[in-house]
Order: sequence, then C-alpha cells, then structure tokens
Amino acid sequence: MPTRARKEEYAAKLTQLLTDYKNIMIVGADNVGSKQFQDIRAELRAPDNKIAQGVVLMGKNTLIRRTINMHPDERVKKLLPYVKLNMGFIFSNADLSAVRDIVYKHVKGAPAKSGAIADKIITIPPGPTGQPPDKTAFFQALQIPTKINRGQIEITNEVDIIQPGEKVGPSQAALLQMLDIKPFTYGLKVLNLYQSGDIFSSAVLDITSESIATAFCKATRNVAALGFVCQQPNQASIAHSILKGFQDLVSIAMACPDYSFKEADTIEGMIGK
Repeated sequence: MPTRARKEEYAAKLTQLLTDYKNIMIVGADNVGSKQFQDIRAELRAPDNKIAQGVVLMGKNTLIRRTINMHPDERVKKLLPYVKLNMGFIFSNADLSAVRDIVYKHVKGAPAKSGAIADKIITIPPGPTGQPPDKTAFFQALQIPTKINRGQIEITNEVDIIQPGEKVGPSQAALLQMLDIKPFTYGLKVLNLYQSGDIFSSAVLDITSESIATAFCKATRNVAALGFVCQQPNQASIAHSILKGFQDLVSIAMACPDYSFKEADTIEGMIGK
C-alpha cells in the first residue's frame, strides 16, 4: 500500500476511535518490545474479557497531531500537548483500572545498560556469586565486601550500588550482568487519562471507594470542628451539638438529686450509681 494511502487509513482509524471511545489512556512506550504489544492487544480484545477491553494505537506524532487538529470535536484538541516523545493511546469504554492492570501485567525484565537512568535503588544481595577468586579486585573497586568461600567469591553484605536518578556506570553494568541481575522492567506506562474532554493524572486510578469515604469523613470532621470553633452551627456539627447538650443535661441530673428525667435515669442505672 502506498505511503499516502497508509497515512489516510491511519488517520481515518484514529478519527473513528476518537469518536467511538470516551476514555483514552495516554501511555509511554519506551523500550517496549513488539511481543509485549502483541500480548497486550490480544488480552484487551479477547472476546471473553468483558471487564477490560480496549484498542492500542501507536503512530507517528506528526500524523497524530494532524489528525487530532482535523477532528470535529474541539475537546479532543486537549490531547495535543501530550503527543510527544514515544507515546501512544489505549482506547476503552471499560473500567480503566482493569485495563491498567492488564497493561502492567506485561512487563519485561531487562539488564542495566551503561548510561541508563535508575528509577529505583539497585541493590546487590549477599550470597555466592559463582565468580572465581581472581575477580576479587573487581568487587573491591566497587566497594563491595566479599570473602572466598568454597573456591568462589561470596558477597557478605547487601550493598546499594545505584540510587534513583543516577546513571549506571560501565563497571556497575558489568557487575549486574555478571550476577545476572535485571534491575529494570520495561512496559507500557500509563501517563495520563482523557475522558470526555478532560485530562487527568493516572493517579486517579488509585482512588477507591474506601479512600473516597475516608476523605469524606475527614472533611466532615474538619467542617464540624470549624463550626465549633467559630460557634457557627452547620449540618456537620449539629449532631455533635445535640449530643453534647444531652451529655450536659445528664451530668446536671446526676449532680442534682431533685432533678432527673427518663433518659438520665436509664444512664444512671447502666453505670450503677
């Protein structure tokens, strides 16, 4: 198929997807292999997968921008600032948390390459290395404590050799490969979400019903406390005010032998006064 025809076909597909789907995941695809894409696509379009279905679409950023600019829905143009670097889209009308779980299942371990930026602490565990004693100087140069045990080098203590944000050096990369440690994992990374014209951080997928309820209760307590401090009753504080008033009346009834009421008598009987 000629290049122009392929571009037109891609633009038509992207336009249709932007129209058909209300939810879009913006994903980063650095170092993601073709097998990972294949596995993710297959699981998202599986007919028996009713909870999380979606369409993965990658492409050239210039073509994506041009197609978005030509889309009749002006809200779609909010995606333009996010079309950069090695990115793509996952279109879905299903539960985005379930879609993300599928995406994050398909990650692949990778060795540390010299010059790569670490996104976490990289640690060398203690134990036998399988390396002969003549490699001791190599470990010493990296300040890794070792001993010789049964004819091989053994690391005596756990060592953090790379901190987050640091570059992997040639010696560190060689050591990690020597020990067959693959500290990096590569896969699609959910960066942002688009929903009906609004852009959200991917962190919203971590919000659960329980976290919403907890936040609501905390906010209600704060509103009630503010009402007490300002002596301004509100819907959050009124129940507490009534309870406090009742407690005061019970205290008075228990302190005054000539004064009582039914509820106070009940409480007095419960505490055995």
